[in-house]
Amino acid sequence: MQTMSDDVFGKIVDIESEYKDRGYAQGKEAGKDAGAVEGRELGLEHGFDIGKDLGFYQGWVQTWLDAATTQPGLVPDRAQKKLLAIKAVIDSVPATNIEGAHFDDRLKEIRQKFKVASAMLGVNVSAEGSTAARIIAENVTKLPDFDDTVNIWVYEEIVEGKKLTEIINTQHENV
Repeated sequence: MQTMSDDVFGKIVDIESEYKDRGYAQGKEAGKDAGAVEGRELGLEHGFDIGKDLGFYQGWVQTWLDAATTQPGLVPDRAQKKLLAIKAVIDSVPATNIEGAHFDDRLKEIRQKFKVASAMLGVNVSAEGSTAARIIAENVTKLPDFDDTVNIWVYEEIVEGKKLTEIINTQHENV
């Protein structure tokens, strides 16, 4: 026989169970939403880093391949083959996030090949941009329509009592 007090406690237990189930369902849904947002942000951040690295390596490789074309003998044959191997790996990286694409493994492979190619070219890995810029600059100066005037926009500052533009124009250095 059920008493009134048993019935009241049963309702309390049922309400508690109902709220627990409802809270669980709401928490699960909120967790999915929060996970999607966090995953999207992480994907954007990681994707940007991958794109930035790939862009650097692609530009570096193309610069050296162009230098090999414009200045025969500048880039040894073995280095050209290594550059083409790097280019092939870069070209194999999908532009969209495909499951199993192994972006990190491909970047690791590109970095390893990059170090080998840098050594073959006699380029200090930390100064690759400067070396490539120097080679490009040397080639450009040989073109008939080359203009040696370089216009740059500078936020005018005073550095050690002198205008920054004055330092750049006299010392040819952006300090």
